[in-house]
Amino acid sequence: MADIGDVDAALAALDVDDPETGRLAADAFQSLTWGEGLESVTQLGLQEFLWYQLPAKSPAPPAETQAGAAALGRLFAQLGLDRYAAICVSETTRVVIGAYESGRDKGVAAYRKALTASGIEPPELPELAWGSIMGSDEAAAFYAAAGALELAQAAGVFSVGARSWRTAQRSVATDVLTRPQSTLGGGTWLEKVQTERLAIWARGRSTTRTALIDPILGRLRTAPAVPDDATRALEPVRWLLNEAADGITLTQIGNLPKSLVVAMNDAYNYYDLPGYHPRGEHDVLPLTELRELLRKAGLVRRTGRRLVLTPDGRRHREDLPALWQTVTGQLAAGEGFEAAVAEIGLLALADGRPVDSAHFERTLIDAADEQGWHDPATKAAPDSRTIAYARAHLRHRLQALRLLVTEKTWNAPYQLTPAGQAAAITALRTRALRPRTNIEG
Repeated sequence: MADIGDVDAALAALDVDDPETGRLAADAFQSLTWGEGLESVTQLGLQEFLWYQLPAKSPAPPAETQAGAAALGRLFAQLGLDRYAAICVSETTRVVIGAYESGRDKGVAAYRKALTASGIEPPELPELAWGSIMGSDEAAAFYAAAGALELAQAAGVFSVGARSWRTAQRSVATDVLTRPQSTLGGGTWLEKVQTERLAIWARGRSTTRTALIDPILGRLRTAPAVPDDATRALEPVRWLLNEAADGITLTQIGNLPKSLVVAMNDAYNYYDLPGYHPRGEHDVLPLTELRELLRKAGLVRRTGRRLVLTPDGRRHREDLPALWQTVTGQLAAGEGFEAAVAEIGLLALADGRPVDSAHFERTLIDAADEQGWHDPATKAAPDSRTIAYARAHLRHRLQALRLLVTEKTWNAPYQLTPAGQAAAITALRTRALRPRTNIEG
């Protein structure tokens, strides 16, 4: 057995014993470490190499890939790194590499399943959901968490498959991400990731959007306090959640029942025109948006013809800060055109000043055009009609929570209440810090 760290001596010993094994081990080790040496090897990196990079990106046939993994295992055994050696020759590695014989998709699916089951991949946390596309700081945080999980598992802090092991895994990951680090100047990995995500979100090719972001960027760096009038804004939310606690029987087409629609419209004056009597949910669009807002927030779900609370809905119903964050965080959620328009709308309104309807429309059109949105069929840039449809969804969401100063006429200036301004900042911060799924953020 060679001394730990003496890779050349270990490779030489393998070469003497079996030149082909020595060659395969040397090639695999070079590909694994990119010439950075043994100190660069981690369990996560080794698993990703064995289960994805080696079988998915190499032109070698599966039999040779299996032989390369086994040779790398012999190298680690020669170095006294038995834990790494065991991974190389494990049944999991054999099965994952073999899955690629049935196609790349089958192989990648097997790799993802094995990686999750290993306990080394950092889990999704309430504080941080990992993006499919990461900036350099987020990637560094991800690997820092993976390193902590590797050490914890090796030390017996948790064992995959044992009772409550996922709880222990999340605790380890949360600790490393939220604990001040001397290498980060006393900051945390979570703060580092959030700063990076905010910077990526704030930049873009739309000059209109950038001009709206710059004045409020400082306010987005920290989570805003729950406003004093949050309780008033959340009254309709709690009403609907309380009804869903017992289950709301929906109409045949899936709408809220007329009796509930009439009662809520009377209580909150969504539409109070003389002689106006709503016949159902389709006549009170703020309620449609409210129901959809709660569904997207994960607070209610539909089962058959009933709308019921989710576990999160039950937990958040009487928790004002959690309910405020969860609901208002959805005001501009999503990745499509409607969400992009909602984002621009909230940026334009966040400072609380009234915005003339025509100017508001022009701002939305310009920003959407500059961001490259277009009709998939005609390739035409957004016009007044498409913008009006998208902004109506935002207006109805704001109406549902009573976050607009004036709501009575369709062409009235747009202006947010103090609670509305806080909600806009919460929604925009939530959007900025969401996991990235595309290069532009």
